[in-house]
Amino acid sequence: MIDTVARGWHCAPIFIISRINDDGNEEEEVLEDDVFDGAHKIEAVMNFINDKYPLEKLHRTSPLKEFEGKKFSQLPILWRNKILNYKFYINIIDEETANDKDSLKILWERLNKSGKPLNDYELALPVISELANNVLKPSLELFYNSEIFQKGESTRGQAEKILQIILATAEGSVQDSHMREFNSKKDLINRWQKVALGDKISEINEKTLANSEKWLGILKKASIYMNYLKEANCFVNDTGKNILESAHRGTELVFLLARGVHHFPQAADFSRISYDVAKHMKIKYFSTIVRDEKGRNGGLQRRLLKDIDADLALFAAQKEPRSFPKAIIKQKMTEQNSMCALCKEAILENQSHRGDHIVPWSLGGPTTPENCQVTHAKCNLAKGNRA
Repeated sequence: MIDTVARGWHCAPIFIISRINDDGNEEEEVLEDDVFDGAHKIEAVMNFINDKYPLEKLHRTSPLKEFEGKKFSQLPILWRNKILNYKFYINIIDEETANDKDSLKILWERLNKSGKPLNDYELALPVISELANNVLKPSLELFYNSEIFQKGESTRGQAEKILQIILATAEGSVQDSHMREFNSKKDLINRWQKVALGDKISEINEKTLANSEKWLGILKKASIYMNYLKEANCFVNDTGKNILESAHRGTELVFLLARGVHHFPQAADFSRISYDVAKHMKIKYFSTIVRDEKGRNGGLQRRLLKDIDADLALFAAQKEPRSFPKAIIKQKMTEQNSMCALCKEAILENQSHRGDHIVPWSLGGPTTPENCQVTHAKCNLAKGNRA
């Protein structure tokens, strides 16, 4: 880019989105977020002017070849002035196009036709940029090098698409239209975006802002539940060998995490049944890959989503009371001679005491006399979530 500037050649136009403020006046200043295409060209020149990098790998015919290794401030004033006075050509995208997601996608695709063809996620970026920047990208670190995404970096939206599937299937009923009628994962994402975000750019940005914290919470919880299942050996066989295939990661596991968040809004509730869920899911889904004549098509994916949802609904229905009845606590106090089971000191009449789960409730410990011990309230708090 710097070589292009030095030669005085014109680069491709910069496309700027022209939006209208609430008062009806066009913005006079162009903010960075308003650059639709070509921001990297502007950044390259501005970063060089600000001495952020030296000239490197110049072509042998470059007029700046003799200054290779130099930064902007080290160039002769003649060259500095030429770079400072370089003119970018700018196209302003009209308001109608800027607020129509389909037109923006067409324009984005045409501007990028000269390079590698854009995939579905890249084509949608101009429309879902707020979702990508405020929800998807901040959540990526939770899933890198994990059971659901084995890489440490997302290329061309690979991980972001998985996160959108989790969001698309975490809320609502599996009978909702976008979950009931999708024909592929791409279709599922598109249907969810239409329901959750709307059609107009202003509506999309408004709904993203309103729901960002909720969606960030869903993705964080999904990563926590994935770790619970990992600790419960859900993804390995009896010898410790990994049994997850790529098909499992992209379908069964995604649906399991999403519907797990739906049926178990509280992490403690999912934690306490995670070993039972892991055992069931490993046998039913992860020990084999279910296929039909057409492979893992939309019909199979819809059935898997429905089946996994039904399985988790049954686990969620198995309510286990968390607090011991007074009768059990009184019985245990007598058996323990009014001694705290943890510190082994007397529980006096004026001291608060608790019925404590020997195997913690959050780890699946039942609320039964056999799993009960009486402790000082302070000892119970100090014990925390430990057996």
